[in-house]
Amino acid sequence: MKQCNLVLMGIVVSNHGGRQLDGVLSTVRALLEISEAVKGDLTIFVDSGVRSGLDVVRMVAQGADAVMVGRAFAYALAAT
Repeated sequence: MKQCNLVLMGIVVSNHGGRQLDGVLSTVRALLEISEAVKGDLTIFVDSGVRSGLDVVRMVAQGADAVMVGRAFAYALAAT
């Protein structure tokens, strides 16, 4: 059996839009606990729940290194 050594450099925090399971924490609520757990060892990307620039600011304030926004771009493309 071959051994595989992987180096984990980042993590994506997502709840898939919060539509699949009832009672699941929102991304922004889970983010603070996750960012405290990794303590700067991993790059934190966040997805889900981003509706405005204020949401981006909130997630960065909670410890995200990057925030992925897809819905806003999809809406903009649909409107053109």
